Amino acid sequence: MLAQKNSDIDNAVTTMYTISQDDLIQEQMRARDDYYILQRSMLRLINDKDQELDATKQELNAKKQELESQKQAFQAEIAELKAKLAAAKN
Repeated sequence: MLAQKNSDIDNAVTTMYTISQDDLIQEQMRARDDYYILQRSMLRLINDKDQELDATKQELNAKKQELESQKQAFQAEIAELKAKLAAAKN
């Protein structure tokens, strides 16, 4: 209906029909679609892994801070025990 009113649309329809009949072109179009699907899938996977990595980094930083606190507590306890030992020797 549109093609009857506009010769440009008629030409486009004819061209698209001709192109779509060519098996090689169809295969290339499928390959291109598959490529883009794969790229989107890979990008999603990369983004998921980046989020997992960020979460793991946060966990490691929390554990690092916890260990640092424990280290300071142990150092304070060692200093206290050394002071008690020195006082006991006197």
